[in-house]
Amino acid sequence: MAARKRFRKYLAIGAITAVCAVLFLMLGYRMGSNPEIGSIYPRAYIHCIIIPEEVHVGQSGEIKVFILDARDLYGISLEVFHDPRLISIDGISWGGFMESGPTRPIIPVNTVGSQDGRAVAACLLTGDVEGISGDGHLLTIDFTAKDPGVISMKKGTLDDGQPLGSCLFNFTLGTSDLKPQPYTFKAFKMEIIPRL
Repeated sequence: MAARKRFRKYLAIGAITAVCAVLFLMLGYRMGSNPEIGSIYPRAYIHCIIIPEEVHVGQSGEIKVFILDARDLYGISLEVFHDPRLISIDGISWGGFMESGPTRPIIPVNTVGSQDGRAVAACLLTGDVEGISGDGHLLTIDFTAKDPGVISMKKGTLDDGQPLGSCLFNFTLGTSDLKPQPYTFKAFKMEIIPRL
């Protein structure tokens, strides 16, 4: 009888431990840990929508970049490396997210180099203010299709061994305490088809 009670007690403790472990793993999937300060903080998500998903040669389109679950975002920089034979990046405009806080950002720095296949954009809040949290439209990248092909768009840099045929997004997000904001970027593809 005593053995049964002990067994039930250990079974209950084991069940509680298993539930706690599952909750911890679920939380850990959604959160990241910062080795510098030893705390746990949420991971932001960068989501891109391409309009239209399929473009003809000579047609213009746009890539709208949204951020979800940002925490205390104070500044952002973006480099886009692309194959200038397939697309030209015509401009980068900022969405309303960085202007939704208590102060407006400084004049953003945007450089578009369609010849060398590199575009740069940066924006930073001014003054001693809290960063911006939440969801919103970060920026829009305007482009023109130049040659047929399929472009995969993913997070990366030129030195990561990926072919330039991929459009590589290199985001840096910073919080008001000068710590990097971790984020997840989902890769996507765009198809450029011949002119009709």
